[in-house]
Amino acid sequence: MNNFPSSFTWAALQSHFSSEYFKVVGHHAEAVVIATLVKKFKPLWKVLRNKKSFYSMASGKKWLETELTIKEPAPEIPVVTLTPQQKPRKPFQELSVRGKDNRLKTKLFKRKPEREELDFIVAKTKKQKLDFSTVDKRKRQNEVLSLFYDVNQGRKNYIKAARRHGWPSWHEVKKAKEAVLYPRNIRYGDSRVEVSLADLMSHSTARILEYLYEKEPSVMAVLTEAEKMSLELWAKVGGDGQGDHMKYSQRNTDPVNGSSIYCISYVPLQLKTMDKLLWLNNEPNSPLICMPLVFMFAKETEKLIQSEERNLRSQIVNLQDLSFSVGKEKFCLKANAVKVYSTMWDGKSCTSIAKTFLPREKKLASSACHVCHANINDMNEAATWARPLEIPEMMDYGCTAMHMWIRAMEFLFSMSISTRLYYQAVDQAKVPAVRSPAGKDIKLEMQVRTY
Repeated sequence: MNNFPSSFTWAALQSHFSSEYFKVVGHHAEAVVIATLVKKFKPLWKVLRNKKSFYSMASGKKWLETELTIKEPAPEIPVVTLTPQQKPRKPFQELSVRGKDNRLKTKLFKRKPEREELDFIVAKTKKQKLDFSTVDKRKRQNEVLSLFYDVNQGRKNYIKAARRHGWPSWHEVKKAKEAVLYPRNIRYGDSRVEVSLADLMSHSTARILEYLYEKEPSVMAVLTEAEKMSLELWAKVGGDGQGDHMKYSQRNTDPVNGSSIYCISYVPLQLKTMDKLLWLNNEPNSPLICMPLVFMFAKETEKLIQSEERNLRSQIVNLQDLSFSVGKEKFCLKANAVKVYSTMWDGKSCTSIAKTFLPREKKLASSACHVCHANINDMNEAATWARPLEIPEMMDYGCTAMHMWIRAMEFLFSMSISTRLYYQAVDQAKVPAVRSPAGKDIKLEMQVRTY
């Protein structure tokens, strides 16, 4: 009561009573206690007006004798800031092969790699030590490309990792790509990139022979000069288009629509020499060995298919003997021993190609067979499979889906006859053949019941 504040505002009185409470009790009071003191003191002060009245007046004495409930302070609880706990990273050795690949793709170039990660990369490339000091330039280029594609990180990440691990520079990788991967005489344009069939065949054959020299040197060592100059290659070609791609605004001299693309591809099947098989493509439908002959930004129309196929057909007919070298050895592909099958065309393309063999006034529906001109309704006829070939040249482009269906149904028909004959001849020593009189009777019965 001896050191009142100069102003009796709520904030000043609250601060005053809090400090006095702390001096007497030894700890800070609760906010409710201080608020009670201030609330009762303000109306009393307005009535009494001076300090002496608090001691003489009954209301002042009552306020001074107010009993305050003093509570012991609760023990302070340390404030702990909760942070989201990260899931502990699984050791690299416990990951699956896919998990190891994903970790290397996302985190290898953002930190220093672990020893297990580098060992995994080395084991994946199947090289205990990369020897880049070899004298053979071609072998060095193959090793550079093998490392680049095994790491599979793209140009930017490869450049970062090459500085850290001492790998070949990106400039060397680029030079190796141009020397090893690309055939000669590639023609570029704003909307079209193409290479001739002869150049691509000689390039692919050279790459196959390089592989054989590395993996099967004993086979290549016994080849005679006559066998080296009499190589036979089997391959297949075909084209297809795709649309509805995203358009990109690029500066071109020609108006190019990037929403549709068209590609003609080439796949080697086998390589022989004088009836001796050197190499066989065990996965002829794999995209890893499918090489583009023509790639363009164009819509797949009937006119485009016919013109591109006509150009490809003329290249096949006009093939000459192809001479090339692998290292110091010389080889030759004989034109009369090269077989190129045009079996990679879809149904739409085959129908467009078939129209080039027909007279201009004759029409061919897209749903009709391009070999015998049978339509969907003709499938219900029993003698459809025996129809004559309207365009024999189209047999070189593969069998149609309808004829495959007919042959499959004929197989099932014969199998059902064989099953009937088997159960009818259980007690007999020999089961009759499908073409036997008993088989013909069953066939006639099934035909009458079906048709």
